[in-house]
Amino acid sequence: MDIPEFIDTYSDDIIYLKQGRDAILADSSKRVIKKLCDASFCRMFAVIMIGSIENMLQVWRKRDKQSILCSYFSKKARNEERVQNLYDAFQSARINVDREIFEDYLAIKYLRNVIVHAQWNNKEREWIRKRDFSTDTRRLTEEHWKRMHFVNDKMMLYIAIAGRIDHSKNEI
Repeated sequence: MDIPEFIDTYSDDIIYLKQGRDAILADSSKRVIKKLCDASFCRMFAVIMIGSIENMLQVWRKRDKQSILCSYFSKKARNEERVQNLYDAFQSARINVDREIFEDYLAIKYLRNVIVHAQWNNKEREWIRKRDFSTDTRRLTEEHWKRMHFVNDKMMLYIAIAGRIDHSKNEI
């Protein structure tokens, strides 16, 4: 099976980002300010993660016999509507997903937006605050880093399940 280019490259980027952070923090010969390192890697990860998840949604929706993943791509829908539609579609398909993951995913998507566009949106900022992410991108922490990875792993799992489940045959 040939792996699509961007699924492959985003996966590589995530692997090397994790390894790069670990290597920098483990290298005692370099002076590293951990809180600055954590914030920097969180910002990079948010951008890569959202690109990766959205690409995976696009690619895997072709395999999705229940059109669960298509719900994310509603025309002119705002981000919160897209994420809510996706969550609702999983629920309708009787796939057990954690609402908290989707709410954190939306917060990370909003973080990605502010990082890429270098401009805060007050509504998005309030959602980020509500989800206990820092509203100052210089203050993202190791805890945020871990949460982002957890959300990324869960979202990839959910997408893969949607692309594999076939209720007409009652199988995954």
